[in-house]
Amino acid sequence: MKILILIFVTLHLVNGAAEGELQYGDIISVSKTCGCTGFTYKHYGIYLDKNRFDKQGADDNIFHFTGLKKKAILGGCIFDKINIQNYEKDNYLDKIENYRKKVSIEEITKRINEKYEHCRKKKDVWEAFSNNCEHLANYIRYGEKISLQVCGLLKQSGRVYILLLNCQLFDM
Repeated sequence: MKILILIFVTLHLVNGAAEGELQYGDIISVSKTCGCTGFTYKHYGIYLDKNRFDKQGADDNIFHFTGLKKKAILGGCIFDKINIQNYEKDNYLDKIENYRKKVSIEEITKRINEKYEHCRKKKDVWEAFSNNCEHLANYIRYGEKISLQVCGLLKQSGRVYILLLNCQLFDM
């Protein structure tokens, strides 16, 4: 009986670990705190499992919007290398069937190429409320620019910008 329990627990742990592993196109996030205001927010990106793009460096494992960096002087979408242990898988819209159905490796790859070119030509620049890292990550994964943390911040502050920013109510 003890052996059966051990086998069951082992299988459960193995299956759980495999389910939580990062895969190409997963949205990843890390909590950060703004030094000047103490405001906590999440930074989002798209996980890249291997080198798939011409402009992607050999060690680059994320595609994201960033602020001032050598690779993106004025802020833009870039391929970058991050310490993946600091990030967590955050495909929160996968909980909604209509969004889960939109996930496609081909579409993710197409959207990364599209956004990279737009950023390179300065057609797509970072903007906190309408074009941030969460908008980019959700657009690449699902084809829609959505930022729930911006919507939450605006709802908390009592402002009426919600409809302008594609802030949708999700029952998760």
